[in-house]
Amino acid sequence: MSIANYRRMLQFKADGRRANISMIFPNVEFRITPKTRDGRAINIHVLISPDDPNHENEIDNALGRLSIEFNDRAYSCQHAQLIALG
Repeated sequence: MSIANYRRMLQFKADGRRANISMIFPNVEFRITPKTRDGRAINIHVLISPDDPNHENEIDNALGRLSIEFNDRAYSCQHAQLIALG
């Protein structure tokens, strides 16, 4: 539930380290319940178009509005909150 690695890849490309890659787009992965019949987690991948120049902020805003409850405490899906949950 983060685009931290997307941002790292953008920086690599800006630094010339990924010159052979023409398109990079953010992917946010969610693992949801209930699990499958064989007990495996269900993964949902949300692919976001990078065409909007403000897409990173929009993703951060959307993730900040999502929350997870654990031990009677709510955590947003922002990086620092996910670390606190972790």
